[in-house]
Amino acid sequence: MNSHKILTLTLTIILPLIGYGQQPPKLPAIFSDHMVLQREMPIPIWGKDQPNQEIMARMNGQESKTRADGQGHWKLTLPAQKAGGPFQLTISGSSEVNFNDVMVGEVWICSGQSNMEWSVARSKDASQEIAQADHPKIRLFTVEHQIAFQPAADVEGKWQVCSPATVDQFSAVAYYFGRDLKEELDVPIGLINTSWGGSKVEPWMSAEAFENDRLKSRVDEIKASNYENAVAQSKQARKDWLTQFEAGDRGLQERWMDKENAGKRWEQMDIPILWESAGHPGLDGVVWFKKTFSLQAVQDDNYTLHLGPIDDSDRTYINGHLVGSTQEKWDQKRKYEIPSEHLRKGKNILTVRVEDTGGGGGLHGNAEDFFLHYGNTKLGLAGEWKYKIGTDNIPPRPPVMGQNYGPTVLYNGMIDPLIPYGIRGVTWYQGESNASQAARYAELFPMMIKNWRSQWGQGDFPFLFVQLANYMATTDDPNQQSNWAELRGSQTQTLAVKNTGMALAIDLGEAGDIHPKNKQDVGKRLALAAKKIAYGKDLVYAGPILKTARVEKDKVKLKFEHVGSGLAAQDRQTKLKGFAIAGKDGIYQWAEAEVKGKEEVVVWHPGIKSPRHIKYAWANNPGELNLVNSAGLPATPFKTAIP
Repeated sequence: MNSHKILTLTLTIILPLIGYGQQPPKLPAIFSDHMVLQREMPIPIWGKDQPNQEIMARMNGQESKTRADGQGHWKLTLPAQKAGGPFQLTISGSSEVNFNDVMVGEVWICSGQSNMEWSVARSKDASQEIAQADHPKIRLFTVEHQIAFQPAADVEGKWQVCSPATVDQFSAVAYYFGRDLKEELDVPIGLINTSWGGSKVEPWMSAEAFENDRLKSRVDEIKASNYENAVAQSKQARKDWLTQFEAGDRGLQERWMDKENAGKRWEQMDIPILWESAGHPGLDGVVWFKKTFSLQAVQDDNYTLHLGPIDDSDRTYINGHLVGSTQEKWDQKRKYEIPSEHLRKGKNILTVRVEDTGGGGGLHGNAEDFFLHYGNTKLGLAGEWKYKIGTDNIPPRPPVMGQNYGPTVLYNGMIDPLIPYGIRGVTWYQGESNASQAARYAELFPMMIKNWRSQWGQGDFPFLFVQLANYMATTDDPNQQSNWAELRGSQTQTLAVKNTGMALAIDLGEAGDIHPKNKQDVGKRLALAAKKIAYGKDLVYAGPILKTARVEKDKVKLKFEHVGSGLAAQDRQTKLKGFAIAGKDGIYQWAEAEVKGKEEVVVWHPGIKSPRHIKYAWANNPGELNLVNSAGLPATPFKTAIP
C-alpha cells in the first residue's frame, strides 16, 4: 500500500470521529439562555450526544451524572433548588455547552386556542402596557406552530427576557397572569405559550388518552399515516385550487395592477372598513383597491408602506411592481419595504389585491395604521380609495391539513417535546371551537387534563382554565338555545377534577368580537386561582358557584359557595339581573331576584307558582349581570332542575 493510500485511509477513519466529538451535546429548544427552571422540584434535563457518552450537568454548586444509551439519548435530574439566579447551567459530554442567565422560579404552561394566543399588541391599552413591560425576572417562551402525526423530537422557540421589545407578540393572557404572580411571589416567572387559534381540544391530547375512546380508530389511522406524503398532497391540492381561483380573477387576467384606472366602473370606498359594512354583505372572493399619492421627489431613502390588517390575504403593488404579499393573516398589520426605484416624482399608484374566502373581507383596522413612511415624513393613506371586484366566484376549497387535522397532532407537535420539563402548572383558554359539542367536551376536557398529568409524571399539578366569555348579540328570549352556555356548563363540571380552577370571563366579552380586548382581567383572575390552588394563599379566588336550589312556596332559594364575606349586587341596585325560571312546562320567564343574607339569593316570578327549573346567565351573551361576591368576581352561569 503506498503512502497516499495509507494517509487517505487514516483520514477516513479519524476525521469523522473528530468532527463528531467537536459537536456539543444537543438539548431540546426549551433549554436556552434566559430560561426559567422550576424551583423546589428535581430539575429534569435531557438530550442527545455520542452513544454511551458520559454526561454531567452542573449549576449553582449542584451536579448530576448519567450515561447516554446506545442511540445517544440521555436524561438526568439535578437536585431541587430554591428560587434565584442568574446562574450558568453547564452540560458536559463529548464537549461542553453553557446556558447563561438561567433563573430558578415558577414555570407555567399556557395553552389553548386564539384567546390564549392573542398578543399583547392586539389587546387593551397595548401601547401603554408594552412600554411598561420591563420585567427582567419574567421570561417568555413561544412554541412555534407545528403539527405531527407522531410525537415530535423538538419544538421551535427560545426563551426571551420580558421587555417592551419582546412582549408585544407574546400571549396577553399569559403575560398578565405571569405579571400578577411576579408581584405576589417576587420570584422569577417562566411562561411557555404553546397555543394555536381555532384548535379543538382533541388535537391537544396524546394517543394514550384515546385508548378507550371512540376516536381510537382515528388516532391509529393518524399514527400510521405518512406525514410527509400528507403534507405534499395538501400543498398540491392547495396549488391546484389557487390556480383555478386565480383563473377566475379578472384583475389578474387583465393586469389591473399595471394601470391607474384599469377599465371602467371603479367605485369609491373609505378605508379602513370591511367591505361587508360598505355595501357588499356576503361577498367572498377578490377585490382590488387603488390609491394615488404624490411625492415631490424620490430620494435614496428608506420607504416603508404600512397598511394595517387585511382580511385575509393581499398582494400589494406600487406602480405595477409587487412590493409585498401576506397569506391568510386577517388580523396582521402589513409592513412592506419599498425600493426607491419603484417610486417616481409626482403621482404614484398603490394597488392592493385583497383575497377573502369567508367572513369579513377588506382593509380594516384604524386610520392611523395606513401610511407611507420615509425620512421624517408620514404620508397618510386612509380615506377615499377606488375599488373593483375581481371575482366573487370561489371554487370549492380543498381541505387543508392544519391545526384541526384530527386528534393528537398538536399534542405530538407542541406538547410532547416539552415533557418532562419541570412546571408548576397549566393555564388553559380554549373551548370556542368545541362549542357545538358541549356534551362531548364534558368528556374530553377532563380526559385531557388527566392525560397531561399522566404524561408529565409530576402528579396532579394545578390546571387552571378560562370559562368562555360573553359573545354575540344579547337576546330578550329566555328560552333561546345556546351552544356557548352549554359549553360553559361543561367547563364548570370539570371543576370536579382535582386541583382545577376556573377564571370567569362572562362579564369581559364583546358582542361583536370573539377576541375580547380585556386580557388584563382574564390574567388577573387566573392568577387569583393560582395563588389559592398552587400557592395556598387565603383569598377569594373564584366567583360565586351555585351549591343548592330549593323551592319554598312559589319562590326558589339558591345557596352559593365562594361568596367571601357575602353576595351583593354590583351596581348597588336591589334587583339582580340574568335569572329565569320555569314551571313544569319548562317554558322560562325572566325572574325577579334579590340577595338574602350572606350566601343566598331568592328568585321568583308572579305568574309561576310551582317553579321547577332555574337558570342564570344562560345565553351566548347574557348581557349585563350584577351578582358578585365580596371580591367583585361575577357569579358562575348555571342551569338546573329543582327537586
